[in-house]
Amino acid sequence: MRKIIYIKTCLFLFILFFILSIFFYSFSSCTTNTKNNNIDNISNLTSEKKVNSSNFIYLIQDENMTPIYYPVNDYLIKSFDRNIIKKDIKFDFEKSKPSFLQDVDISFFDRCDSFLDFKLYTETIQYFSYLIEGKDFNIILNYLKKYIDEQPPKPYEIEVGDIINVYQNGIEYRYPLEKGATIIEFVDKSYQIKFSDGRIFYLLSNGIYFETYEDGSEIYYVNPAINYFRRWFGSILFVKTEKFIEIQVGTSNISLYYSKPRIIKYCYPKNYELYLYLNDSLDFPQLSNMDISKIDKLLFKVLEDYFITLDNITKSIYFNIKDYLVSIQSNLIKTIYMISNNSENTFFNKKIISVFLPEGIKLTDFDSQYSKSEVNFTYNYKKTLINQFCFYYSDEISSFLSRIKKEKLDEILSIISKELNWQISQPINVILPKDIYEYQSLLSGEIQREFSNLPDGFTRDDIIISWPVNLPRYYEDKDMNYFYEKEFYSILLFQLVRKISLQQVAFFSRLPYFIQVGLPIYITSLYDEQLKNSYENLFHILYKNNFSFDKSLLIITNSESTQVVTNRYLAAFSYRLIKYIFSIYEHNKITDFIRTFKIDINKKNFLLNQSNQDFLDFSNKNINKIFGVSLDKLIEAACLKTSSF
Repeated sequence: MRKIIYIKTCLFLFILFFILSIFFYSFSSCTTNTKNNNIDNISNLTSEKKVNSSNFIYLIQDENMTPIYYPVNDYLIKSFDRNIIKKDIKFDFEKSKPSFLQDVDISFFDRCDSFLDFKLYTETIQYFSYLIEGKDFNIILNYLKKYIDEQPPKPYEIEVGDIINVYQNGIEYRYPLEKGATIIEFVDKSYQIKFSDGRIFYLLSNGIYFETYEDGSEIYYVNPAINYFRRWFGSILFVKTEKFIEIQVGTSNISLYYSKPRIIKYCYPKNYELYLYLNDSLDFPQLSNMDISKIDKLLFKVLEDYFITLDNITKSIYFNIKDYLVSIQSNLIKTIYMISNNSENTFFNKKIISVFLPEGIKLTDFDSQYSKSEVNFTYNYKKTLINQFCFYYSDEISSFLSRIKKEKLDEILSIISKELNWQISQPINVILPKDIYEYQSLLSGEIQREFSNLPDGFTRDDIIISWPVNLPRYYEDKDMNYFYEKEFYSILLFQLVRKISLQQVAFFSRLPYFIQVGLPIYITSLYDEQLKNSYENLFHILYKNNFSFDKSLLIITNSESTQVVTNRYLAAFSYRLIKYIFSIYEHNKITDFIRTFKIDINKKNFLLNQSNQDFLDFSNKNINKIFGVSLDKLIEAACLKTSSF
């Protein structure tokens, strides 16, 4: 009997130990920060469907319906095509001066108009090509080349002959070295030689000497002490110093400086000064027939408070207008700065006011709690305003607009206001692409982004790019009705959360993955019950199957360039983490955490340039600061809430 009791007791303890071991292992697999990821080993856990790796599933799309998997075309996901702006423009500078010299102020530049920016950029390049390659400039330049080796004449020898006259300040003699000439020796040991043809030579006591015609007009002037020499060749004045040589013709002149890089200064009427910084390989004999390709940098001064710089010719143009600096790059990105302490093209305390992108987007108010934007798209879109949403579209999808329900737009705005207390004070710009090709070409924008998946929608540069509403997401009509009635608004809500998050960090910052993806999914789940159930189920499946991963991926993962299968798994844990944070902390804690990543765009963007490890350290520091615990502790607590499953 005792043996039977002993056996039963051992069996009970064994079963109890086995159950506790399973529970402990299951819990620890969710909370342990391990680098032995098993993502690939459970890739088929959530679905029996086999999806080709060249096709994509989405973060929001419901796989329980009949989803269509569209292949991504890598060629189409590219930077903005500026050719839609560029036109063949010619300017007649003989008849009219360029627009930027016509009494302009900062308002001339502070416009969201990409076509104007292209015209201005083209006009500037053509104007300076016109000056540099023009007849007037090259005539003077050829004179410079002609006289470049000219040396100062030697002074006449000083000898005196018979005395002719005695003056109060000197004595006049015959000059024995030149027939009919006389020489005066002054008491300060300076001399004057008068020649029979009326020329007069002067030798001053400090070593300076010069010669004039009878009417007093100068022939040449030499100051040996400072190696200064000037000489007239008819109406042409040639000047040579230790630092530069110069040719003056009429009211214009050209100077060549012996600096590195060598600089040509061209002055012409109306107080204009043009400085050309030459290529290092350019030598003096190559100076004639100048063209803009021989120049590295150009500085154009107008009076004292306005000048233009071309830096790395045809790459960047800068316009300085009193307290502002405007830059236009060859890729047509325009930036307006506020400046102070400006001197000779050196800018101190340069502060970015606005950034203009060639797609027709203006980003501004970077110091505000919510940065702002304006749009004047270069694409040929129509637009309509529905509530606070401004939809941009083409004729092909105009019929869809009648299906957009104002009350649903109000509902998603209400969720953001209630859950996050975020302000939406300006129109929400949404592009509705007409097809898959337009959609893919819109994704990258001015910054070349790499996608390993084709997203449901996308937010960039403060605009939302919706899934193409003419493009079916499901095979069956009943499932497409779900898209039109619910999923379209889920995509908008998801992207709107991302958009406002980026507004709070001045657009250009880097945010942890669980904020980029987890926060939008959680907020969207409050609107879309099917989405909520999908991520709840996915999380529990992963948990039950002992899914483990490196927790740092919740911070450093790039949602755009990560495979969707991995993306969805990380999204499920990010969703769960955000859900836990909202259940424990005040909602403003998430906002406080996001704003710790706000950057000063006037300084080097260290968040974008940081290594993954540095960004991870920075993020963990902010997590401890705002939530009072580490990321591991937060995930552990979030997993603990699921221990009953």
